[in-house]
Amino acid sequence: MVNGKAAVVEEFALHRVGPEGTESVFSDYTAVLKGDEEQDFLRKLFLKPFANMAFTSEFASDGKKAPNILQEYCAKIHKGDAVVEHSEAIAKHLLAVAEGHEMPPGELVVARFSDVELGGAAHDAVGIFKFDDKEVFLESRVEKQNVLLRMKRGLGSNKPKKACLVLFTAKGHTLFLIDDQSSTDYWQHDFIRARAKKDHVNSTSDQMQLTKAFITE
Repeated sequence: MVNGKAAVVEEFALHRVGPEGTESVFSDYTAVLKGDEEQDFLRKLFLKPFANMAFTSEFASDGKKAPNILQEYCAKIHKGDAVVEHSEAIAKHLLAVAEGHEMPPGELVVARFSDVELGGAAHDAVGIFKFDDKEVFLESRVEKQNVLLRMKRGLGSNKPKKACLVLFTAKGHTLFLIDDQSSTDYWQHDFIRARAKKDHVNSTSDQMQLTKAFITE
């Protein structure tokens, strides 16, 4: 399971993506929030949804003839290339594979992490998050001895509808996936191109399921 309590969100870029016929807006900068309060909020927003996940995946490719595009973008971000440039490419890749599907408009966030823990070891990571819904909240401030209130909409405690966390582990990439609708196979099969990873995590999970089935029978 992923432990993000000591992780650092190094930087992230946010783009507005929409389905065919709507306008998408791509940011030309990344956000860097280093304060303790800001980091705590970002860890909860991006990493907490993966805390209880056990099933792992990996990138699938067909070799040199059909390399995995998303894998290449994530690897470049990990090597230190510009996050904003490759995050825009990731957003456009999502828009391309989502054509013909009912993808709702929303925010796509691409973030770079350090010190994400898995199996007792810390790893660098890249996360891709699709948020469809914004929360409504009240902002208050004091001005000239008056309390002013203003309603705002933004990202908060809602989980992303779809997400992919890529950990750069010792033996290749390790992926954790979130997909609120398994019927929208473009996310896992066309955008990420993921397959189950043959590691001890999935082997343990399979053994537990077999044991449970045996006891039930």
